[in-house]
Amino acid sequence: MERKWWTLIAVSVAIFMLLLDITVVNVALPDIQRSLHSSFSDLQWVVDAYALTLATFLLTAGSVADLVGRKRVFIAGLFVFTGASAVCGLSTTPLMLNLARAVQGTGGAMMFATSLALLAQAFHGKERGVAQMKQSAERLRSDVIDLMQIHNLLDWQVHLATLRRMKEQGRIRYLGITHYTAGALAELAAIIAREPIDFVQLGYSIESREAEARLLKLCIDRQVAVIVNQPFEQGGLFGKVRGRALPGWAADFDCTSWAQFFLKYLTGHPAITCVIPATAEPAHLGDDLRAGYGRLPDAAERRRMAAFWDAL
Repeated sequence: MERKWWTLIAVSVAIFMLLLDITVVNVALPDIQRSLHSSFSDLQWVVDAYALTLATFLLTAGSVADLVGRKRVFIAGLFVFTGASAVCGLSTTPLMLNLARAVQGTGGAMMFATSLALLAQAFHGKERGVAQMKQSAERLRSDVIDLMQIHNLLDWQVHLATLRRMKEQGRIRYLGITHYTAGALAELAAIIAREPIDFVQLGYSIESREAEARLLKLCIDRQVAVIVNQPFEQGGLFGKVRGRALPGWAADFDCTSWAQFFLKYLTGHPAITCVIPATAEPAHLGDDLRAGYGRLPDAAERRRMAAFWDAL
């Protein structure tokens, strides 16, 4: 067997184990409580110590890997993860178990942060795409993926052929292409015009409306679903309205915040299927979700919204 396939197997098994360890420990919590006489707080930390260190050290592990080598960091992470797993099994107190779980999460972060880079190094072109799609299916723990997209049009001709075969085989339901810059809209349009595409993901906001003129009508005509990213221009839209009150007429389409104003402008367009606001704040998430309730602005109201924004 070629070396690259051993790399794929090693990375896939490691990722499967480190993700499995996030949830599988829940099954053992009753036995842990009985064996170690753990309190409820101790049991919470059995789960949280692993998840927190896994998330916390991802970026650090990636940065270190860039400096000393991805393979070295991955192998070190494998040893750390395996050793900590053994200590978990030998733990005699809740504190010992929770500390071992934290170390285990650190090892998981070292493997997780370097896995895709190792695959990218081992596989090229079609092989790289197939390997990454296989890993995505393993991470989602599903034999069928609803939507698989080609990120930023990278090597799209090769990967589109792969996605078509996967769709014919029933391994994915929909295929798509993505890009986030206005400069790529022409290429996205050209591909949609001549290729059978189900989804397109693109940058679009009330500030950056190039997609309206160059792509959205084509998507309606070709029955291509549209996912919008960067609807807030990475938060830049809020700086323009800081300290300003919503116009009174925004209430006509059940809008109560600037976030909803920006999102309703997008979802009010008949071509838009969904919008990805991207936030880590629960309060912001709730506000964003409320943009999906009530009435959406019609074409005339959307023109009024755009004119209002341009006049700011």
